[in-house]
Amino acid sequence: MPEGLIKVALVEPVASDAARIKELVATGSIPAEITDALACERPDLAEAEIIMVGLQSLDATERELVARLHAGFPRTPLVVLAGSDASWAGEAMRLGAHHVLIKSDLTPKKMASTIRYFVHYTLHRKRAATDTQALDRLPEPQFAHMGS
Repeated sequence: MPEGLIKVALVEPVASDAARIKELVATGSIPAEITDALACERPDLAEAEIIMVGLQSLDATERELVARLHAGFPRTPLVVLAGSDASWAGEAMRLGAHHVLIKSDLTPKKMASTIRYFVHYTLHRKRAATDTQALDRLPEPQFAHMGS
């Protein structure tokens, strides 16, 4: 994968939807490399900066998939790509999804915007964690005016 590309893992069981999503990402304004996790023999989701998963109805199997992806990769943004009915979007969010998009509404601009948002979200979270750790290592302040 060329350096500088955002790594997106796609878990989409409908081949035509997977092809369309890859095309939307490729024609968007964000330099991203999308990996079809279902087409890989051994997908490495740990390398992904964003995981996108296509769902139809959030049945028991899809609920388990969302919960397992969130549990296995809690720091990786999880974007659900829903079929035409996303009345179950709230449930997907409770299970760990960060965002739900309707597949039929997707455009290159919307995909780029979503990827951009989650890249900034991830960077901000990493920076905040680093800053907090740096603050924890600082010694207690010594004030000149508080002498013995």
